[in-house]
Amino acid sequence: MVSHPDPRMCRECEALRLVRFADDFVVLVSGTRAHAEALRREVAQVLAPIGLRLSEAKTRVCHIDEGFDFLSFRLQRKRKRGSHKRYVYTFISPKAIKTIRWKVKALTRRSSFCRKPEELIEIINQMLRGWANYFRHAVAKRVFAGLGWYARIRVSRWMRERMKGRRRMTWKAFRRRYNVPQQGLVVNGTQLFNPGTVPVNRYRYRRRQRPGHEDHQPARAAHQRAVDGRQPAQQDHRGQRRVPQLRVQHQRVPQQPHRPERQRH
Repeated sequence: MVSHPDPRMCRECEALRLVRFADDFVVLVSGTRAHAEALRREVAQVLAPIGLRLSEAKTRVCHIDEGFDFLSFRLQRKRKRGSHKRYVYTFISPKAIKTIRWKVKALTRRSSFCRKPEELIEIINQMLRGWANYFRHAVAKRVFAGLGWYARIRVSRWMRERMKGRRRMTWKAFRRRYNVPQQGLVVNGTQLFNPGTVPVNRYRYRRRQRPGHEDHQPARAAHQRAVDGRQPAQQDHRGQRRVPQLRVQHQRVPQQPHRPERQRH
């Protein structure tokens, strides 16, 4: 354990939530590698009495700059483009991207020619929509656009190969028949889902939305109610009475330049 924890963690202890069961977890240490190794041994000792142990293949100690994979996400600290500041970003792990592309490729093989194009598109849409909604909080806009392009190419080639025994349709005729502007690939009213249309909402610091951090009312009204006794005084995490402080912003009045008086002779 770290002997000198971050004081911000002590102020936010009331916002922590207890997870009763988790098969995967990450422990972040604000210290050296020796502190992390000591905490790893301590966690192993805590799990031993309940019959659990740390997996040697999945458990490792690394630096945040190197990055690590967790629940198909890639967490890594990098330099922000256009500045010298460094931030922790949440990416999609390369393994997750490779897996979803392999699933799309497996569904568009020649062995699936027995299916109708509408049925195949519905199956791919369900898979792409669920995958994109899961990763919509990561840095994934370019990944979504690339995945949508890959799925569209695979389905288009699968449909042309399916017509190989008959009079094969040219790419020009195929685009004129199945490609709809602003919609993409549409077959008999069934549109292929484009993951690039999913809005990406990156993670933001949500302190006021956590339990124990309610939104404060206007300072003047809250202070007046607490003083008059019409509102029960709030208590902090130590149980002490806390009265909202009144904050008044003073406006600075511009001063006029001093003009010396003229002496009369």
